[in-house]
Amino acid sequence: MKRAQRIRWIERAEWTGRIRWIERAEWTGRIRRIKQVKSVATFPLIMGIWLARVSVGRLPVC
Repeated sequence: MKRAQRIRWIERAEWTGRIRWIERAEWTGRIRRIKQVKSVATFPLIMGIWLARVSVGRLPVC
């Protein structure tokens, strides 16, 4: 249920535009965890979110 809820939240946030706070946080530097992952993966946030959706719980979201 938690995984399903997280996936639903991700999809909803993507469509509703709540993911904007993630982009903002990236610019403000509030998301340090994603920055660490980004330094390793060097993929845009959208790609990371998409990968998280595909792996379904394998990658920790937020």
